[in-house]
Amino acid sequence: MSNRIEALFLKSTKYAENSLIVDLLTDFHGKRSFLFKGFKNKKNAFVFQPFHVIEFSCKFNPQKNINLGYSPELSFPVYDIISDIRKTGNALFLTELLYRLILKNEPSENLLFHLKKTILYFEHNEFNASFCLFFMKEVFPYIGIQPLNNFSKVNAYFDVQNGRFSAQNPSSNPNVFPNQLFAEFLGMNIDSYETMNIKTHDRKSIMSLLLDYMSYHANVDKSDIKSLKIIYSLYD
Repeated sequence: MSNRIEALFLKSTKYAENSLIVDLLTDFHGKRSFLFKGFKNKKNAFVFQPFHVIEFSCKFNPQKNINLGYSPELSFPVYDIISDIRKTGNALFLTELLYRLILKNEPSENLLFHLKKTILYFEHNEFNASFCLFFMKEVFPYIGIQPLNNFSKVNAYFDVQNGRFSAQNPSSNPNVFPNQLFAEFLGMNIDSYETMNIKTHDRKSIMSLLLDYMSYHANVDKSDIKSLKIIYSLYD
């Protein structure tokens, strides 16, 4: 008996002439791969795009590496995300990042619910270049790598390896990173990110640190992220 599964698109790979293997973050089965047949052109495959949450039918077997999925459709449309090149660029980068961050088969119901809410927020609000930073930071607790925000006059420098602020500056240049701003950033949630005005050079610095943090704690190599240059171009 088939069930309807809700999932967030992560990646698609062409398989044979009319089929796709699609990696999805599902509601109850974690990150999984599914084979969808009958996609003869790009129009039919439009459902599988960054920041698209879909529903589809599947006789799911947890023992299979690839399950057969069919009848996919969007759970909700994201017109503004696909029509605003700035939002599209963010969606592309963050989707690639999620694909690399999320391990296969891990529980995902809470993470998917959070991501759905965040995507809808992004869809219905004006573009803000800081969204990407908040999106990245708010995924950390769901994958077990949340940094500790213990910033103080004594612990004034963020230590990537230990995931917390320390008294010793890890950089030879004391002005190279906006530590106090980063502490304020860690203390805010994505619902209020538009009230935080982060300048371009500070966004780049925080982005670089977040990527270094993920590289150390989640084995994400930023040199493998093809869409990273798109995000940096949006900051210029």
